[in-house]
Amino acid sequence: MNNVTFVHDDVRNLNAKSHGHFDVVLSLGILYHLDAPDVFEFVEKIAEVCRRVAIIDTHVTLWPNKSHTFKGHPYHGWSYVEHSSAASTEARMKVLWASLENQNSFWFTRPSLHNLLSRVGFTSVYTCQQPAVRQALDRDTIVAVKGVREDILSMPTSKDVPDEISAEQSPFRTFRDLVLRRVGNLATKLRR
Repeated sequence: MNNVTFVHDDVRNLNAKSHGHFDVVLSLGILYHLDAPDVFEFVEKIAEVCRRVAIIDTHVTLWPNKSHTFKGHPYHGWSYVEHSSAASTEARMKVLWASLENQNSFWFTRPSLHNLLSRVGFTSVYTCQQPAVRQALDRDTIVAVKGVREDILSMPTSKDVPDEISAEQSPFRTFRDLVLRRVGNLATKLRR
């Protein structure tokens, strides 16, 4: 393989000056192991080195328990515990599906991750719906594209929609609230 270069480095060191530019950038299973502010800076660096398409496979949270501000914008997510604060380096090395260095990681809500990708320079963000990841409501494969923003021709009003449209309210929370409200209304009717 003459046209492949392997670099063993910390993802937090990614930058165009050292690593160059790429037409396609893959971030597979790493984003959700970084804590704030590293996770924000890493997404920004992905955009810096990416010329066209980034494919991101990551966990997201369905309900936030924490917010961070990055470059003046709020982002919501879940502070996930990677390791106990008392865990030794040896104990951390044995946990194969966790970060090595940070005790916590930050899992974005879908809207927050989509908004961050938009703000760092991606003009379109797509979430893979099929093939579905079984029993993984909190995992997404995202394709983020750079270029000229394309209007959705089947929806003429898309021209009037701002780039950052992802509301922070979780659709799962909305659905749950709707079900609870309807169950409450039904119970009220039955009592009459």
